[in-house]
Amino acid sequence: MEKFLSNKLHQDTEMPGELYDQTTQEIIHDRYYFAGELSKNKNILEIGPGSGVGIRYILNLASNYTAIEYSNENIKILKKKKLKDVEIHHGDAHNLPFQNKFELIIALAMVYYLKLDKFLKEANRCLDDEGKLFFCTSNKDVPGFCEAPFTTQYYSVPELKDELQKAGFVAEFYGAFPAYNKSLFIYKFKAAIKDKVKSVFFTTNLGKKIWSNIRKKSLGQLHQLPYEITEENIPKSKRILLDSSKKDFNHKVIYVVATKNPI
Repeated sequence: MEKFLSNKLHQDTEMPGELYDQTTQEIIHDRYYFAGELSKNKNILEIGPGSGVGIRYILNLASNYTAIEYSNENIKILKKKKLKDVEIHHGDAHNLPFQNKFELIIALAMVYYLKLDKFLKEANRCLDDEGKLFFCTSNKDVPGFCEAPFTTQYYSVPELKDELQKAGFVAEFYGAFPAYNKSLFIYKFKAAIKDKVKSVFFTTNLGKKIWSNIRKKSLGQLHQLPYEITEENIPKSKRILLDSSKKDFNHKVIYVVATKNPI
């Protein structure tokens, strides 16, 4: 099972050279832009760096960088980068092999593969007093949302707030990349129609292939993910501070900045 999950996580890793639409490119870059803002002059731990497209971006801002990656295949890719002054550990986010304290822990687009309560407990243990945990997740409350294979669970904003409070964090939540600009009702209606059409195509393997081709064409021009994240030609998103007591139905991405509660 461990080898299977390692292979699966590698398959889901965003790899340099792979083709993505413009919005997906912006989302991938923006994760690291936000992480970079928090990383300045900090001793940080990144959990799940994947292929390492954002390591040098963060490394140039942080005072010290350490990473832990679960996938054996991704570890091999990271070692080929021959990064100086970077510790890359092979391990599990549920059992972090660290006794030292970090000022910031970042976990980008991967918490839905974890048992959240165990991860948050470990993150709290490895942070210094008033250290911060930064992560992002897809928003399950956007109409038409589809879970990725082999994920454990997605959470609404209020659910995340409750889990973080139980783990000893005080958190702020930000929404980014609006799914719609006008009526939620109209967007829900269109999403429902799309789901019904998709369900018809998915009754056969041929239908799945046809749907996949239709979806690819609808994304517009595709671009290769660069070898390294930079700020060139990719804008930063507009982030909206969210009410943590309410579900958010619009933003595709939820950012979480959680501070370890010293009380």
